[in-house]
Amino acid sequence: MVNTGRWVQEFLRFATHEVGLITVADPYVQISSIMPQKRNPVSIEHSRALASSSAGSAQTVIQMLHNAPYGDIVDTEDDLQPTLYKSFHDASRVMKLMHAVIRTLTFNKEHAENEAKKNLIVITEFADVLTRDHDLSFRKAHTIAAKVAQESVQTGKELYDWDVADINNMIDGTSLTEKEWNDIIDPNVFVERRSVRGGTNKEEVERMIEVRKASVEEQNDELQGIEDELEEALVQLKAASVNH
Repeated sequence: MVNTGRWVQEFLRFATHEVGLITVADPYVQISSIMPQKRNPVSIEHSRALASSSAGSAQTVIQMLHNAPYGDIVDTEDDLQPTLYKSFHDASRVMKLMHAVIRTLTFNKEHAENEAKKNLIVITEFADVLTRDHDLSFRKAHTIAAKVAQESVQTGKELYDWDVADINNMIDGTSLTEKEWNDIIDPNVFVERRSVRGGTNKEEVERMIEVRKASVEEQNDELQGIEDELEEALVQLKAASVNH
């Protein structure tokens, strides 16, 4: 729930008008009582609070156990169990609510792509290209990229505002082609080139999704086995009680 609270908070940020990356579906927002233009994503806000509540209850369980002696005591029975159940109950509510929110929200892909071109986000690829394709040390490539970043901030430019000729004037010992520069400033190329394990490349992301789906299926099978065993045990218990 600590980890969940982090990405739930990101969803709240994405849903703000200023960021504008996601739009939460109507059933999961609440209109402001004062400002009718507002669409408050209360479903995500509740999820954030519930995640914190779940984590807090789990921490309470730990604190109740830390000085409890071994033996036939109620510390770890009547007093503890309701807190433990509440933690799982709140966590379950978070996952169910966010599942519904995610399945029904809309994502502004065009806005996301435009934002990814701003704020020098892909300048790391500039240093990488100089190192990978032009045999510059990364230390030197990083220094050059930092110089371009500084000039961009001072002049109010984005990377796509620079001509490759201007960039080459700031590079010592080599030069870029126009295609190389256009690829460097393209966020789609940036994502595609991160094909290492755990990277952002589409094929790698799809691989990770499949691995996680297989893990979920394996856990579901294990859960089903446990439920079947419990059901069988209940049948045997009822039969034993009748016989006696």
